[in-house]
Amino acid sequence: MKTALHQWGVAEALSQLHARTVSAEELAQALLDRAERIDGQVHAYLWRDPAQVLRDARAADQRRRRGDADDLPPLLGVPLAIKDVMPVRGMPTSYHSRWASPESAPEDAACVARLRATGAILLGKLSTHEFAIGGPTQDLPYPAARNPWKLTHHPGGSSSGAAAGLAAALFPAAIGTDTGGSVRGPADACGVLGLKPTHGDIPMRGIRPLTYTLDQVGPMTRTARDLPLILAALSGRPMAISWREDLRGLRVGYLRHFHTEDVAADPEIAAALDTAAQDLRSLGADVREVRLPALPYCMAITGVVASVEAWLAHRDGLRDAPRKYTGRSRRRLAIGAFLSGADYLDAQRRRQALKADVDALLADCDLLLAASSLRPACRIDDDAAIDASYPFEARSPFSATGHPALNLPIGFTASGLPIGAQFIGRYRGEAGLIASAETYLQARWQSRYPLFPADT
Repeated sequence: MKTALHQWGVAEALSQLHARTVSAEELAQALLDRAERIDGQVHAYLWRDPAQVLRDARAADQRRRRGDADDLPPLLGVPLAIKDVMPVRGMPTSYHSRWASPESAPEDAACVARLRATGAILLGKLSTHEFAIGGPTQDLPYPAARNPWKLTHHPGGSSSGAAAGLAAALFPAAIGTDTGGSVRGPADACGVLGLKPTHGDIPMRGIRPLTYTLDQVGPMTRTARDLPLILAALSGRPMAISWREDLRGLRVGYLRHFHTEDVAADPEIAAALDTAAQDLRSLGADVREVRLPALPYCMAITGVVASVEAWLAHRDGLRDAPRKYTGRSRRRLAIGAFLSGADYLDAQRRRQALKADVDALLADCDLLLAASSLRPACRIDDDAAIDASYPFEARSPFSATGHPALNLPIGFTASGLPIGAQFIGRYRGEAGLIASAETYLQARWQSRYPLFPADT
């Protein structure tokens, strides 16, 4: 069955654009039309300018007609969307907050400038948790993004609109940010791929920090083969991927104790993780159980560092105009005010030890397999459930260590909500993570999309 334009990934869009079977303008128009039909239910976007998008797409088409195919920018005409914590020239930056200024940004964040230089078409700005920390609440100035698999449910965060819009096929790729799991968490909840690259490999210049030593920009896609195309643009370095038919010789360390001993996962998630481990074995990988310090201990390291740094980043705003923040943002940001310098320094000391622990595992393993979320997505209108969900994840340890970590889909619950897992690799080992994920997904994953009334 022929794939609809709005379901194309980055690689397929590039192939069709190169072959001139479709124009950038036609592709952009198809995605704009879909957003017009669907986004009133998903609320992935906070800001769009369709007229400017079409002008940019027409300019890309003209450049393709005039240029030598070998001399064109690598993402020319490919539509992307950007989390609304990153300034994009000509678009307002809201942070999904009452602090938002209606004025358009005068220049791009450094990572956005890199995307623009590759010829990508920037479709718009995406819903987030307030300042990438607050979460969906009733006191937000704009609607919160919804999980497209079940619109009554939370899409994860804080890159919520990016994951929700990807799953709903509103764009082929999105750019999010990840401090304690904010790319991987919504990717898990919405059944897409989300990569936190090696810390420091993508410039954060121009982006207002949530924290100073954890924040990281990361790409989000529906297929593994699309990730290196976006990551190369963001990092400024080409990526050579050795795609493989099987996983023979791959050594996988399974951090099973995270979700069986340390913090008990939902039974469906635990079963899906064990099945994924067995599937990796059936593809030829040597999967063995390995151990790190207990998950709550690892999470606490990230929590202390993030809380102190987030308080510092927002201290003046919280003191001068606290009511401009939502209640959940105020509660989460204020935690850092009650931590001491000694707490922070001790957490940083323990952080270095945890990095060494992960490095030691990766000296004997090519990648680590771990849970992502330990609970399925909850209802978006259940504040207590949302607040209670924060400890039930296994992403934040690898935010503290800075290792690249990739969320990939591995199944669905009986109620139809996605389940994800993480691959964690050596520093600058993204190519191996992506290649392994592609082999697994090609063998064990059948792409599917949530169904909306407008699709029938």
